[in-house]
Amino acid sequence: MCDGKFDCRDGSDEENCIDASSNCTFQDGLCSWSFGEFQDNWKLTDKPSPSDETGPYLVEDSNRYLLFEASEIDENEESEVISGTFKNAVCLSFNYMMNGAQMGKIKVERRDELDSLESLVWEKTGDHGQSWIETEISIVPSNGMFRIVISAVRGRTFASDIAIDDIKVKNGICKAKTKCTFGRGEDCGLQFPKVDESYFVWKKDFAKIIPPRLSKEMVLILLIRLFRLKNL
Repeated sequence: MCDGKFDCRDGSDEENCIDASSNCTFQDGLCSWSFGEFQDNWKLTDKPSPSDETGPYLVEDSNRYLLFEASEIDENEESEVISGTFKNAVCLSFNYMMNGAQMGKIKVERRDELDSLESLVWEKTGDHGQSWIETEISIVPSNGMFRIVISAVRGRTFASDIAIDDIKVKNGICKAKTKCTFGRGEDCGLQFPKVDESYFVWKKDFAKIIPPRLSKEMVLILLIRLFRLKNL
């Protein structure tokens, strides 16, 4: 029986099971997910963030989501949302918003049932703006049954609200994307080299690379280079 409980000693009753309630839009609560420590930091809401300049500003009517509200907690305080149990590899997808100048991070870990050890699978840090971003993450077991833990970590100030929505879990690892529209802020698994980040930024809205505003340091470097070229 796929209910997240071990009715058989060997866990065979939960084998190859993906409980439909692992998929959650939060319209009717947490589904099969549960809160971990510091659960009061999570708010199930259909309203914008109560804090200025962080979290969702606008929310569609009656669209409930889960908000990690950072205004009255300490820096680096962490709150969890925990799944039921799985035995085989799964593909986890969800939408997240990390809007705030002092953003912390969001991470996904695999927690083994046998020894409660946690392994980091995925994480994001920093301000990603006022948009919902969709991500897909493959989670592979290493020691039998496991749970998925989604954690939000508070940044330096209140401006680090984190929102999540539309969790889906499917059997098997995630399929590689062969097409990407960069819709809803998705990064399509692209990795951008740090070596160029001082000179260029990736502008997803126009699917091209454009120069950013130059910092004072970059202006000084360019002036020195121009001076040297002039005096060659």
